[in-house]
Amino acid sequence: MTHMSDLTWTCHVCGDERPDDKISVHSVTKTTRMIEIKQNVRYCNDRVDCIEGAKKIDWLDGPAHYEMTKVDGT
Repeated sequence: MTHMSDLTWTCHVCGDERPDDKISVHSVTKTTRMIEIKQNVRYCNDRVDCIEGAKKIDWLDGPAHYEMTKVDGT
């Protein structure tokens, strides 16, 4: 049986796998071609770079507009 304490998630900003209580989700609803789409970005809630980085990610702009880099610069 899986317990909530065993859950881990990957941060969309830094790429690290973190425990459930260290990950939050930044949600934005956008409209494209008259269709509402909800975008969810997981981020480390205890790292300032991830908190700020989550606000800048826009999956709907496509990969040409977003380059994922780890917090350490790699």
